[in-house]
Amino acid sequence: MAQGDLLVAFTDGVTEARDPDGHEFGEGRLLDVVSANRRADAQAVLDAVRAALDAFVADAPTHDDCTLVVARFGIPPLGG
Repeated sequence: MAQGDLLVAFTDGVTEARDPDGHEFGEGRLLDVVSANRRADAQAVLDAVRAALDAFVADAPTHDDCTLVVARFGIPPLGG
């Protein structure tokens, strides 16, 4: 990993989350959200994916865990 690279790791529950009509969130939507926020800090990327996933799923029941890890490499911590 190089300075500034973004790592996004997720379980299949993220991409297989379904909307009320049974459509999956999918890798394409996940990639679109991450790409649109690629210059943001890790927390902002995580928040954007979570918001998109919540909006997509709406009131549909969940069937699997949704685990997402976002890390930005090589950027010094605040105050450091």
